[in-house]
Amino acid sequence: MVVVISGKHSKVILYKNIAIKQHKYKYNYLKEKFFLSKRFWFMPKLLYSDDKKLILIMENAGKPFLNLKPWEKLYTLIVTFFIMVFLDLIKIKKEEMHRPIKHIFLKGPRVILIDWERSHIGKGNLTQYVQFVCRDKCKDLAKKYKKNPIYLLPLFIRFLVLAKNLS
Repeated sequence: MVVVISGKHSKVILYKNIAIKQHKYKYNYLKEKFFLSKRFWFMPKLLYSDDKKLILIMENAGKPFLNLKPWEKLYTLIVTFFIMVFLDLIKIKKEEMHRPIKHIFLKGPRVILIDWERSHIGKGNLTQYVQFVCRDKCKDLAKKYKKNPIYLLPLFIRFLVLAKNLS
């Protein structure tokens, strides 16, 4: 079965275990190719790229967040929290984390984040992600964490309590 998804910047064709993504703009294509070439475990594996046709072929990301069972959602939210900490430490800003639900997938035990074309060098992933999941209930701790990483543990504990209710 073939599924076609059209977005603002690209068109994605899902077929069996692969995703074929054709970008409309070369700049977005090059940025996504750059970040996928980093090959972190939470990114889909890049199988092929064509610089002339602006096509990326990568592994299928798995089950979307909205289709997960409650315990899988909680697991995914927790793992994604630590992925955001890691991305902030290495200074990769993944812009879509203010509305992450469309970009988080689960494939076996792997949490996979998709759509890297808007990413750039910077920080702020964890703050955006926590504000989405917790709404305003973690805002004060997220601001404190941004200034001083010692607040990571209290922020995680509050996040965990609120994420449990969300899943």
